Amino acid sequence: MALSDTHLQLHYSLQAAAGVGRTLLPPRPDDSHASFAWSDAHGALVQDVDDGRFRSGVRVRDMSLVLIDAEDRVSAEYPMCGHTLDDGFRFYEERVGRTLARSGEPLPEHSVANGASFAPSDEDLAVLASVYGDAAAILERLRAQHGGATPVRCWPHHFDIALLINVDKDHHLGVGFLGGDANIPEPYWYVYAWPMPENTTPPLTVGRWYAGAWLGAVLTGRNEVGTVEMFLREAISALM
Repeated sequence: MALSDTHLQLHYSLQAAAGVGRTLLPPRPDDSHASFAWSDAHGALVQDVDDGRFRSGVRVRDMSLVLIDAEDRVSAEYPMCGHTLDDGFRFYEERVGRTLARSGEPLPEHSVANGASFAPSDEDLAVLASVYGDAAAILERLRAQHGGATPVRCWPHHFDIALLINVDKDHHLGVGFLGGDANIPEPYWYVYAWPMPENTTPPLTVGRWYAGAWLGAVLTGRNEVGTVEMFLREAISALM
């Protein structure tokens, strides 16, 4: 089984947990009420606390849905392996007493979207737990270096973990990592600017400039932390 298949199954499992925030948390214009943060304590992507009571999440190493109480303890969990997406939604709905909203945005096709049971690779889940945890740590260090940067969040639609650096009111940079998508199948880091600078971007020591579905810099594959941080420094400097 390819890493991309387990990554896509994990992406779908995240939708059940996202339904909790999407339904119960106050709506935010950027849809961040449905987003996640990385928890080192749980090895999980977790949502914000709902009304001081609980939060939902997905423990990545075994693709288990978790419900975490106000004291940051796992009060219930549900392994997605061998179960369906509807089962995952039902796990939360039985505990919060509400029908949860599904996302209206399309996701890449996979059989689990049509009722198949989840069957991830344990080895690939271990890899994904490591790379998303490492990415969160790198982004948190980056955030500390840039005043005005947004919190580090994982977004359930694209399954990227990312932040925005607000250069000024009309200029920001998006910086993040994801485990691959339809445009770039392998894991990659990205940096993009809005708006893109009109001047020619300089060569990068590591990574490359990408002009496909969007414009920016990418670093593909699994890389040492020092290599990733060099890429981010150079790309951010070029796009500032």
